Amino acid sequence: MAASSEEEMFVNKDKKECVMCIFPTKTLNVRSFSVKTWTRFLEYVKKWKGLHGPQAEIAKNFDLSCDSTEIPPRVGFHQTCYARFTDYQKIERIQKKLEKNTDNVFEGSPSQENIDATTAENDDPPAKISNGENKKSLIEFLDETWSNVSTSELRGVKVFLAHNKKCHSFSPGKEASDIVIRLEETKLCSSQEEADTRIYLHASFAANTSTDVIIMSPDTDVFVIGVSLQNLIPAHLYFHTGRGTNLRTIDIKMIKDNIGESVSQALIGLHCFTGCDSVSSFYGKGKKKALSLLLRENEFCYAFSDLGNEFYVKPDTAKSLEMFVCRLYGQQNVTSVNEARYNMFRFQRKLEITMPPNQDALSEHIKRANYQAGVYKRSLHANPDIPSPDCHGWKIENGDLVIHWMNLLPAPDSLMDLINCSAKCKKSHCKDVNICTCLQNRVPCTDMCKCARDSCYKISKNIGHDDDDTDDGDDDDDDDEVA
Repeated sequence: MAASSEEEMFVNKDKKECVMCIFPTKTLNVRSFSVKTWTRFLEYVKKWKGLHGPQAEIAKNFDLSCDSTEIPPRVGFHQTCYARFTDYQKIERIQKKLEKNTDNVFEGSPSQENIDATTAENDDPPAKISNGENKKSLIEFLDETWSNVSTSELRGVKVFLAHNKKCHSFSPGKEASDIVIRLEETKLCSSQEEADTRIYLHASFAANTSTDVIIMSPDTDVFVIGVSLQNLIPAHLYFHTGRGTNLRTIDIKMIKDNIGESVSQALIGLHCFTGCDSVSSFYGKGKKKALSLLLRENEFCYAFSDLGNEFYVKPDTAKSLEMFVCRLYGQQNVTSVNEARYNMFRFQRKLEITMPPNQDALSEHIKRANYQAGVYKRSLHANPDIPSPDCHGWKIENGDLVIHWMNLLPAPDSLMDLINCSAKCKKSHCKDVNICTCLQNRVPCTDMCKCARDSCYKISKNIGHDDDDTDDGDDDDDDDEVA
């Protein structure tokens, strides 16, 4: 988000701290809040409360008693942190996930908080049903209630109810007045944690007695899994989705035949790699563009098909996926994302979120995509052997499962030496801390700066220079760190 007024310019003279920072960093400048950005921040604090993820934890720990136009001192924000925190599409994706009839994706992840008093007072049914504990209570209620209804209530339909690791069927009795017959379906008892995958275990079971199986879901994940698994299920699959005038039934088998076997098998890997419920996406790079690239350059199909086959990533697969990211960002003749980032930086694409991740961050992203693809590809296994997500792009911190974004520092401390000020400093001669980034970070102007260096205030006053002994010590530290 670009600054719209002088009050939003970079200011760090009071050592302000970013209130939205997910991981600590010393290399990013901190902006001061304006009334507009502060009000927007408070609005998104309310939106994030009750959800899950690092932004939700920030909102949970934030005191809304300061909900006013008065901005607390020593509080600011990083540009990229603010963009992530106020990403409404990300909030919508998480809310859609919570609407599913399932618990958290991984064991060990933070459990969903109970519905707060505000939600209860508003009597919001969707918000209540999205709560994990409420889902469990609803399933237990249905199991208990349906076990005591008469046969006439089923109207000749056999109902299956999956709950926890169990699954029970409710069948009509001989007479209309008889109580329904409740039986445990051992073939459908499963340790799978996601409804997205467990639904295909049921579809495969239904295919034993039906030639056509219709799957109802609003989720893209379910559709993608269906296209990839169509050949393994001996029935014609259909996907019923949408609402209102957009309600439609999609022929999964027809789509699979049209796009071909190689692309069908690559869809799960592509979907996880470009962003799903548990894996982040590439900013500004939607699935349509990624799919178009895959259809245009089929050599990437093998790499995406290989994702999830094992719970480790082959070096050749990682290298091919790195090349795919370079192509996704328009770097046709480049195979390294680090080189792609360098090229984009040279051509004035300096905003971090518009560039691909570096090699270190991409490596962890590939691990997460591979892990989630492995979960999806084992949808037909009642009790799949799935390892802990720890060390697969996630890590355990204080008993909670959190994303492991990278192994290296976001930026080396020595990068601060490359800060340069803009042409606006020509008028102020680098005296205005609201304009001069060199002055904000207490470093001298260099040949990279666009100020009039001959009359630069910092050159004459030698601001930012330490004594020679201190400089030598810093250089030694930097060399040790690189080594």
